[in-house]
Amino acid sequence: MTQTQNTTNAVLVPGVLIGCLDEAGLVHRNLWLANFTDVSLRGSRSEQWLVVSSKEVSVLSIEPESEGTALKGTAEKGTTCAVLLRSVPWTDIKSVRTQSGVGSGTLQVRVGDDWIDWVRFSNAYATRFHKISRLMEKMREFPETWSEDIYAESHDPHSSGQSFDAPECPKCALYLSSKEESCPRCMQKGQILRRVHQLLHPYRRGAILLCILTIAGVIAELIPPKLQQYMIDHVLTGKDESGDPRQVDFKTALLLIVLALAASRVLLSFVAVFKGKLATLIGTGLTRTLRAEMVRKLQSLAVVYYDRHQVGSMLGRVAHDSEAMHGLMYQITGGFLLQIAQLIGVGAMLVWINPKLALFTLIPVPLVILGTSIFWRKVYPRYYRLWDASSKQITVLSGMLTGIRVVKAFSQEDREYERFSKTSEQLRDWRLWVENANAWYSAAMSIVFSLGGLIVWYVGGRDVIGNSMSLGELIAFLAYLGMFYAPLSALSNFTSWLTSFLTGSKRVLELLDTPLTVLEPSRPVAWENVQGEIRFEEVTFGYDRNQPVLKNISFDVKAGEMVGIVGRSGSGKSTMVNLLGRFYDVQEGRILVDGIDLRDVSSQQLRERLGIVFQESYMFRGTIWRNLSFGRPTASLEQGLEAAKAAGAHDFICRQQLGYETLLGENGSGLSGGEKQRLSIARTLLYDPKILVLDEATSNIDAEAEKSIQEALKVLIRGRTTLAIAHRLSTLRNADRILVFDQGRLIEQGSHAELLALDGTYARLVRIQTSVSKNPDVDKLIHTAAELEKTQKAAAASGSDRSSVSVLDPPNAKSRKSDSETLDAIDDVENPDENSDEKPMDSDPESTPAPAIVWLEDSQCELRRGTHDRIELWVDGKLHAASVFIVKTFPSKYPAGYLSVRSWKENGEEYECGMIRELAQWRSSNRTLIEEMIERRYLMRRILRVRKNQLESGYLTMDVETDRGPCILTMRWTQSQALEYSENGKLLIDTCENRYVVEDVDALPAEDRERFLQFIYW
Repeated sequence: MTQTQNTTNAVLVPGVLIGCLDEAGLVHRNLWLANFTDVSLRGSRSEQWLVVSSKEVSVLSIEPESEGTALKGTAEKGTTCAVLLRSVPWTDIKSVRTQSGVGSGTLQVRVGDDWIDWVRFSNAYATRFHKISRLMEKMREFPETWSEDIYAESHDPHSSGQSFDAPECPKCALYLSSKEESCPRCMQKGQILRRVHQLLHPYRRGAILLCILTIAGVIAELIPPKLQQYMIDHVLTGKDESGDPRQVDFKTALLLIVLALAASRVLLSFVAVFKGKLATLIGTGLTRTLRAEMVRKLQSLAVVYYDRHQVGSMLGRVAHDSEAMHGLMYQITGGFLLQIAQLIGVGAMLVWINPKLALFTLIPVPLVILGTSIFWRKVYPRYYRLWDASSKQITVLSGMLTGIRVVKAFSQEDREYERFSKTSEQLRDWRLWVENANAWYSAAMSIVFSLGGLIVWYVGGRDVIGNSMSLGELIAFLAYLGMFYAPLSALSNFTSWLTSFLTGSKRVLELLDTPLTVLEPSRPVAWENVQGEIRFEEVTFGYDRNQPVLKNISFDVKAGEMVGIVGRSGSGKSTMVNLLGRFYDVQEGRILVDGIDLRDVSSQQLRERLGIVFQESYMFRGTIWRNLSFGRPTASLEQGLEAAKAAGAHDFICRQQLGYETLLGENGSGLSGGEKQRLSIARTLLYDPKILVLDEATSNIDAEAEKSIQEALKVLIRGRTTLAIAHRLSTLRNADRILVFDQGRLIEQGSHAELLALDGTYARLVRIQTSVSKNPDVDKLIHTAAELEKTQKAAAASGSDRSSVSVLDPPNAKSRKSDSETLDAIDDVENPDENSDEKPMDSDPESTPAPAIVWLEDSQCELRRGTHDRIELWVDGKLHAASVFIVKTFPSKYPAGYLSVRSWKENGEEYECGMIRELAQWRSSNRTLIEEMIERRYLMRRILRVRKNQLESGYLTMDVETDRGPCILTMRWTQSQALEYSENGKLLIDTCENRYVVEDVDALPAEDRERFLQFIYW
């Protein structure tokens, strides 16, 4: 098809279209864009063209024959005709979008109130038309930009011009996620072996030494058969090499030969031991390095990778596929290389002894080659099925155990067990198939090799009978023959191993070669003077590149400003968090921080200055302190304590048995949702970021917890640029500005009062939440009907009847609250105050002091023994608390430091009077009472000796000597009953929940330590 370039623009279109455009009066206008699709609206195969000019948007079809009033044009081959199917002027178009279907999509234009299907495209062109729709939307909004600056786009997707299409492999045209991605289809076995060779490069010295030891071992193995030949032909027959009897001391010769045979065996044993150790050392080192690289790669991959891949599959690749490397060195040196060296050395000896007989030994070789070729073609593809079945089993098991609470809550244990059983059956079936194939292959090769041995026995036996070959030569030849066929048999087994190895290696290398969708800048810009200014410039992004979630978003956030973000679910609020944290990269537009493009800032610099409190607060398995200091592991204890106090987490942590050293289960099990959220806020506060993002930080907690978290957030946002995403509008009461999103677009922005006056989406959301929150049956945040009635009476007294507010109230309804009351209406009902009927609208968070640790000093405090043996706390000569007790916040690391002095309120609730930094700095009278209080609270026997232990039926019984005398403890033999304690200690929990402590395992006597570690090795 010929191409004609219109002289009025820079758009290339087929010549056959020019006549049609001319007939329609469109050719003399500026053409902005021309592109083709491969299907018609009805789904039939058809070449249709979308032509966008400065005045109209048209669709034309190129047909092989003329139909109706078609206009003909001449192409390179034959005659084609172009048909103008439809056209609409820009003035009638209100919007342009794409809609994805199944296997195809549609570009739609909005004319009047109707969306019209304009062009249909298959998924092969989905990326192209999704970009075109966004481009056309810009053309519609800013036509003056395009009238002079023509956008050139070749209709040929394979031309050298700019292309709308997704990147593809230049060899096989496979679509790739990015240009940098390596094509998995084109990764050949040779490439895999070359990559493995690169991985082996750091271990090349050890590999060379292994090769030398292998060759030395082969030479040593060639000596014994030749000695046996000499012994049979000359020593045992009593003849020397000339054939004359009794010329040599044959007994001495026999002894020397036997000693030489023994020496060769000893040498072979030493070589085998050193080879095994060295191969294991290199193999385990290679596996460790490979796993470290895989984990590092997994950490560097963007979040989008985890959205598209199963966690179980990734676990399988790291844990199992990498194991294929463990035996690599042994297989190469003790397997492949050894067999090749043996074949060469033994083959030379066979030819030396009897060249004619050596030819008969080669009879099985063609059969071995043929069998190996068939085995490779049949079995190699099945190994993929085997590994895939293994990954599926891990995935099902991982999902079941991760969601075990949901499984139990819905009583679906049997169904999940059936799912696991099916994957186990699939794994069993494929493993049986592969193992059976290996067994049949090995049996067939064994028969082939035995056939060669029988031939040698027959031909060699005839030569011995005919005196053309001595008996010693035949025995030596048969010994070498066994050594010759053994490597061939091993090489056949090596084929089976190589099949498994290449399968696992390919899966490993696919992970290592996965391209980074979020690339680190080659020359990162130094972001030093951090102000916290944020700017979104025409940002478009979609998790599916063909379905944008954010569409042309632009807004600014000033340094130190708090901006609230609201909108319906799915409007793109959390997506902005992901983009700002650069978990994903924008597809169009850019994000600036302090005037620097986010893509020019290193990820480490960005995340050191950006803190995110997620909606779901993830906690790692480990101590509370480890989770608290996760973002800043070098933080001091006092800094961590202050952060926890400011976030309202310190008190509930002190209520835990081991304080900050309390071990949390998977995802923080053992803490409530509100406690985990407060700990997450404390973690972010300790991290001390300049830019803070709150992603619905109070959405899944009750009213009481929300109130305390709101107080913590007031402290957290001070002096920071803050983006706060929330469904509960009451949480945005202190926001400087509010952005309202809907369907991926920014539709409103302004202060609370300005948005209410606008009477748009935000005002509607406020009315909905005000109406819903006053219904205790709807909103779970309401505690009691009495509190609701109390709040409503207060509202009635102020002249604002909440019961009259309706979602359907017109803008001028009398029941509409004033701008200064609306958020209070939500907040008062959601969080009623027990002590006051009224609440100020916006308390300035800057004026509220942050909760801080009160450090008690010995010079100001005095502890006295009161009535009923209670301990009283006096401060500056005044009674501060009539009864106090001591909590160790770090019982193993600092047993005599960072002590929390606590008491009780009248309602029984604990509160902290203050903390003691170092007990040793207090005078003896106070210190004695403090130690007494510690003894009252903590009963943890310290193990000094381990005299005997016995494991029986899953229970471990230990006879130990403690600081309180000898005792016998019985505990379940499981890791959950032997917890970490201090740096190198253990906390044991017996069947009666008593606690026993080994402060330092290495400090135990040698025999006791060995006895202890025999079973407590976790």
